[in-house]
Amino acid sequence: MPKIRSSVLAVVLAVVVMSAASAADIYVSIARGQNKMGEGTIASPYKNLGYALGKAQPGDIVRIAEGHYPGEAGSGHWNVETNNLTLMGGYSDDFAERDPFVHVTLLAFDDSPNNSTRRVPGPELEATKDASAQYAAGVSGIVIDGLTLDGGPRNSYLDEPGNPSLRTDKTPNDPLIFVILEKGVGIIRNCTLLNPGVSPGVIAQAKPGARFEIYNNVFVNSVQHHLDLTCKSDKDGNRADFEVHHNTFLFAWKTSSGGSGVYCRPYTNVKVHHNVLAFGDDAAVQNSFYEARRDARGIPTTGLANEQVSMAHNLLFMWQRGLYGWVLKGQSGILYTRSVDELADTSLASAVGNGLGDPQFEYDRDWMTLFVNRSDGAEGEVTMDLLIQFRELLSLPLVANEGKNRFGYCCRYPLAEVMKFRAPGFEQVAGEEKGASMRLLPLVEA
Repeated sequence: MPKIRSSVLAVVLAVVVMSAASAADIYVSIARGQNKMGEGTIASPYKNLGYALGKAQPGDIVRIAEGHYPGEAGSGHWNVETNNLTLMGGYSDDFAERDPFVHVTLLAFDDSPNNSTRRVPGPELEATKDASAQYAAGVSGIVIDGLTLDGGPRNSYLDEPGNPSLRTDKTPNDPLIFVILEKGVGIIRNCTLLNPGVSPGVIAQAKPGARFEIYNNVFVNSVQHHLDLTCKSDKDGNRADFEVHHNTFLFAWKTSSGGSGVYCRPYTNVKVHHNVLAFGDDAAVQNSFYEARRDARGIPTTGLANEQVSMAHNLLFMWQRGLYGWVLKGQSGILYTRSVDELADTSLASAVGNGLGDPQFEYDRDWMTLFVNRSDGAEGEVTMDLLIQFRELLSLPLVANEGKNRFGYCCRYPLAEVMKFRAPGFEQVAGEEKGASMRLLPLVEA
């Protein structure tokens, strides 16, 4: 079983105690709040989340009640430029209790006929300094906790009720969350992220020495990758740390490329553990970039693989290319490992306790019917034979037509069904806790 990291918790608690005197709580409620007339208190909350973010100071906690938040004038955008800010969603409207999986705080574009605002490009939630600049700086510390972001309302789909497939030529190429971390710690936890369209669900970029922890989130229906991890490095060996654990990643699609779960770019130290990763067009974990580093004499050396990625105690299921994509020093082309027993013989720093198996979630039947009818269901180096089992359960023909035309390409997954991808406690696999949970998690270690 995972253990609570007492040392990390002690540091976090110390920081909380030191900043308690200056930090403030800001309350937001779409149902009963006001903006300029509100006070940002429980009794008189703000209505607009963007207005509250503009009022926030470093160290503040923005507490957000349940409801649909459409962004400024229904634009579907929010910007964070304040250091060490905490965004906590999932409160009941009176703020008496918090459960982000029952009291859903939804950040999404307003696609209703009443909204005349045209959605402009950009991530739904962006945390950077001077986001309009060509080279935006990052925030120093952030916590994003208990928010639900659905890109479905701003995407474009075919006007066919029985086949609401994605129209990639008219779909924004924007992630749901984009964070640049200048220094300190960035935390994304207890969030639900679905239907980002032709983009990762989350892009997390960190400067060398900064650290991200991403856990207890559900990622559903991403094109390209679910989670894109980047170190904004000076290429002199300085690196950033990422820990990705107890998440559920489902349905990663590709266009000409993409389709992975966790995408690790150069100079990243990444621990991927206790996740459920299932149904993808490429690899569950992709680590296929070369690094340029300096040797002991200070001479630049190119063509080196990132050997600071590890996989531990993950449940893996139905990835077309393989479980792990990687590169060899000095050679072109991506290698794919298809067996958990072979993971240890790759560029991974370590690989222990990973397993293959169906997570046995309750999927939306109509959506799954479209998914298993994909005309390209048998493409790839790893034939998705297990689709046949799903087809049989759904009383569909047992043989799919191969080809490039995609029937049911990245159909919009229904928001009402995604909470079924959280276990009441955890997915118990071989006695271990894996995947996202319905309960809020403490900090844990592999």
